[in-house]
Amino acid sequence: MTALDAEFAHRALLLVFEPFDPELWPLIAPAAPSVAQLQAAGWLQTTADGWQIPAERREQLQAEPAALRAAYQQLIAAELAQAAQNPALATRLFADLRTVAELLIRQAPHELADLVKQIPTELAPSTADRQLLEYYRGLAAGLRDQYAEACTLLSQLLAQPDLEPMIRGRALNSDATFARYSGNYDRALANYQASFALWEAQADPVRQAYVLLNEGSLRYHLQEYRAAERCLNSSLATLQAQNLLYPQALVLINLGLLARDRGNWAQSLSHFEQAEAILQAENATDFLGRIANNLGELALLQGQYAAARQHFEQALAQMSSRVYHIDAYLNYGLAWHVEGMFEQAESAYRQALDLVESVERQEIAALVWFRLGQVAAARNDHHQAEQHYLQAIDLIEAMRAPILAESLQISLMGRWQQVYEGAIAAYLAQDKLEQAFLMAEKARARALNDLLARNGQTNQAFGTIPSLSDLQQGLAQGSLMLDYMTLGAVGPEASLLAALPTTAKALRSLLIQPAATWLFAITTDEVQAFNCQVDPNILLATSPFQCDGRRFLRPAILQRLAQRLLGPAQNFLQQAQHVLVVPHGALHHVPWNALLLGELGLDLPTTTIPSAASYLQLSQRQPSQASAPCVALSYAGGVEPALVHTHAEASAAVAALGGQHYPLPAPNIDQQLGDYRIVHIACHGVFVLDQPLASWLQFGPNQTVSALDILTNWQLDADLVVLSACQSGVSEIVRGDEPFGLVRAFLAVGARAVLVTLWPVDDVASAVLMQLFYQALQAEFEPAEALQHAIQQIRSMPEAQVSIPLAPSQQGEYPFADPHYWAGYQLIGVGNSISKVKPATSAA
Repeated sequence: MTALDAEFAHRALLLVFEPFDPELWPLIAPAAPSVAQLQAAGWLQTTADGWQIPAERREQLQAEPAALRAAYQQLIAAELAQAAQNPALATRLFADLRTVAELLIRQAPHELADLVKQIPTELAPSTADRQLLEYYRGLAAGLRDQYAEACTLLSQLLAQPDLEPMIRGRALNSDATFARYSGNYDRALANYQASFALWEAQADPVRQAYVLLNEGSLRYHLQEYRAAERCLNSSLATLQAQNLLYPQALVLINLGLLARDRGNWAQSLSHFEQAEAILQAENATDFLGRIANNLGELALLQGQYAAARQHFEQALAQMSSRVYHIDAYLNYGLAWHVEGMFEQAESAYRQALDLVESVERQEIAALVWFRLGQVAAARNDHHQAEQHYLQAIDLIEAMRAPILAESLQISLMGRWQQVYEGAIAAYLAQDKLEQAFLMAEKARARALNDLLARNGQTNQAFGTIPSLSDLQQGLAQGSLMLDYMTLGAVGPEASLLAALPTTAKALRSLLIQPAATWLFAITTDEVQAFNCQVDPNILLATSPFQCDGRRFLRPAILQRLAQRLLGPAQNFLQQAQHVLVVPHGALHHVPWNALLLGELGLDLPTTTIPSAASYLQLSQRQPSQASAPCVALSYAGGVEPALVHTHAEASAAVAALGGQHYPLPAPNIDQQLGDYRIVHIACHGVFVLDQPLASWLQFGPNQTVSALDILTNWQLDADLVVLSACQSGVSEIVRGDEPFGLVRAFLAVGARAVLVTLWPVDDVASAVLMQLFYQALQAEFEPAEALQHAIQQIRSMPEAQVSIPLAPSQQGEYPFADPHYWAGYQLIGVGNSISKVKPATSAA
């Protein structure tokens, strides 16, 4: 070190040794200038509050962040050498430890581990100091990408009953972040929420803002964009009010990612540039490297591939955290991949894979293997592509296994849907139909399948995906399963894909599978797969208010759908006695009875089911052992339009089957429903688009029952639940093909089948159809047969046979011939078996 360097180092040490203590100064820096020399040179001045550094000198020193960090390291080493003999220095050591640790977290996070390993635990002057040191050790392990060690150390700290609340809050937050990087999303979300609650109790809005920042990042990662936006905007508002710039930059980075994924390039760039300006002032080199990576992604999405690679090279040079090197290598590979430079792309992906194995970041390893699979597919090596996709899926399945929260299971499957689709496409390209079918089952309704396994008395193990032979053995003779799988349907990334320039076709093909709709036609002894030549994206609703299926009722659309979706299986349909439809994606909203009974004129009982696995779950449930045949609930009041015939529907049900009719409201009625084999509910129903589990049935003037209420509080033993309520069968189908709404709730709490409506039904037509349906059940038709029989009757019913007054618009030779009146009824579940009901002997 030159004399000049030595002088500067001593002055930097002077800055970090605040407040300045002239008695301790010789112990800390024995070779440094004396107090008198420092004062004479203008580096110290006396004030009423003691010795201080003049403002201009302070600014001069603070402009050199590397020298400042070195001075802190020198200060810590000097205090450490004296602390065991000098209690005052021990106290000061831990105060300075806090300061330098927080500085390193911002500027050089990988250096924190070297700092804290120097400090013996026994030097801690207080319990709080010891706990803080233990917290920094856990945090330091995580910042060096050693997530398992970090979570172990933080768990040990959190187990201490006397843990200071401030340290507990930070430890929960950090543990959640490292659990997230390890793919343990249950633990991450739970600890973020626990940390937030603690800071709320401590009335610390700043720490709450930090937690919301991290939870927002997790929600973004899981493609829960609306929830992510709420968290991030709330965090940003607090941080701006407190004028805290550094954490604002972190929020802005995440908001930039969110805007990017929504296809808003200009807003995304603005967020990144604001964050970059803050981080440059903070000298946060590692985060500046991450922004370079983000800017490279923006360039890549806009087709500027050479510029993108330059950004990624800059990111790799700037970042110290290996975990984010993985992202940069993945992007770097993609920038080569999109231009057909497969050797360079594979090399970058392999470098990412090497890093994955060293930093324990298994949640991103799946994406690396998927990208390698895409390179193999581009080379037409479908076998190699298949092997790489299976590597990715094994990792996803391992991450999914310990997750209990349904919402997290669904988010995880949605995020990785493209990986499963890639494997399905690879299998189909090799004519491996059984493997393709099994992979399609793995890709859909897994959370519902697990829920049914937990709540139902079945022989199927939790989370089991049936083999094709298991499924065929579970089908009744004469049954035909039409199992659909859509590939390349856009989801949360729709806006990003729409914003891609026309020149980015190659990139689009790497971000989403080519659109296709495949059909597996399955009987007890045969399986065939057909490409239906349907782009699933043209079936998506263009408005959230068009999600109920009526958009498919125009004759030309019905004809085309029947040709494309059912035409390939025509030979199977001609021999079938019962049809089980397993829709996927937008196909859940298709009125299948309008295609089968109306357009094709096939006289076949039809049910739908969320997945083949859930079909086996439901079919293995024992038929109802309930003692009473039927309970009917009806409510005619409530929201407009007024319901006139709900009581008549309910009376017709019990008149046909026996049992009890309860006009609503009826106190505690939900506690009695487990005693009945058939439950009929006639009332108003509303599907809530933004919160499907808030969808509700109206049971009284100020009484609604939501899907969540049913999931939480009801328990049924019912072969059939009939929901004669508008939109009772509408579900939001989220990524992973999970249906959310009233149907999910009733299947989960004990119904083997649910008869629902896909759109608001006509009151008169509903009353007539329900009467015909229950007459068929009384004649011992099974539910699917009874619905088919009722539909065929109401379609051809002359006006003279309708006993209920008709509106002028309905009057005509056959008032209910139009599919609008009957095609919305859909039986979901197991509709070809039911406990036999006896004809009614009395009705309440």
